[in-house]
Amino acid sequence: MKRKKDVSRSGETLVEIMVSAVVFLILVGILQGAIVFCSNAQRRSEQLRETNSQICQSLREAAYIPGSESAELVFKAVSHDGSLEGTEILFAVNVDLGTIKAQYTDEAGAYQTIDFYVFGSDPAQGGGTP
Repeated sequence: MKRKKDVSRSGETLVEIMVSAVVFLILVGILQGAIVFCSNAQRRSEQLRETNSQICQSLREAAYIPGSESAELVFKAVSHDGSLEGTEILFAVNVDLGTIKAQYTDEAGAYQTIDFYVFGSDPAQGGGTP
């Protein structure tokens, strides 16, 4: 006599379905973490660009504050890779040491001030470039 095949045993078991569901949820969790990381990085990048834009605008509008000191910039010949420095001074330039104060608003909304030190004279008078 032939036995009939048991059709009720075909398909997936509950354990197989549970394992595949857990693997799927782990992959979804990893994907969600990657998306959150990327959106936070983008938001931080936008904040940095905005702060940089404010600082640059403030530098363009800020007044040059002349310093009480001056320095001498000395120029010597060097080899093409910078390993050897010549002993003779090619030329020297005396420069004033001044500052430019830039203001910006940080991410907390507080006003901040940064001092940029400038070698040269007042850029508005045709002096060095800040």
